[in-house]
Amino acid sequence: MNIVAGADAPVDVEVLLDGQPLQKSQNGLDVTNSQSHVQDFKLYNLVHAGEYGTHTITINVKGKDLRLYTFTFG
Repeated sequence: MNIVAGADAPVDVEVLLDGQPLQKSQNGLDVTNSQSHVQDFKLYNLVHAGEYGTHTITINVKGKDLRLYTFTFG
């Protein structure tokens, strides 16, 4: 799962899959220990679930002024 986002100052986000922190193998390229730092306006790779399925992804924003423009899956 990817997002296109950015912020004027760094914003930390926590990413959960089905209510749980991501396992190491599920971390996207821009995530470490279920955490990502968003600032530059770009594509952020947040989740690598491995197999297709039905899941709930929660993004907890720890800061303000995050601008999120789109989600992409696949």
